[in-house]
Amino acid sequence: MIRELSVTDLPEALGLVGRTFRRFVGPLFCEEGRDTYEQSLLEWQSQLPEQLENGRVRMWGDFEEGKLAGVLAVRNKTHIFQFFVDGDYHRRGIATRLFETFCRALPRNAKCITVNASPYATEFYHRLGFHDTGAMQVQAGIRFTPMEYRL
Repeated sequence: MIRELSVTDLPEALGLVGRTFRRFVGPLFCEEGRDTYEQSLLEWQSQLPEQLENGRVRMWGDFEEGKLAGVLAVRNKTHIFQFFVDGDYHRRGIATRLFETFCRALPRNAKCITVNASPYATEFYHRLGFHDTGAMQVQAGIRFTPMEYRL
């Protein structure tokens, strides 16, 4: 079951994001990148409640047998900034279903979806139909490829 997440879901959602990052993405980053990401998780804990309530951020979660298995978070209506599926649930179509749910919620005038894809997720985004809009970049140790999905 996929549903939009609320403030009460944040502890579980951020826990999933942190665990999954550490298992799959973090090993591809240098120490600075891992530290930067961990610091951003701490900042989100305090910022996300207000951003969810004022609509600046929207999050969806996929629940399998009552357990949160995947999270997709968007800011500014069309920029994916968190997209993780628990490793125990990979290859079950959860990420694709989360993406499709998000696409149905887009504003009618949206022209594209953007993401800064980690090296771990780049091929997944390509399979969804995203295209690179630049070369891989590194900022504060975080490695990513800017991408977009034209609507």
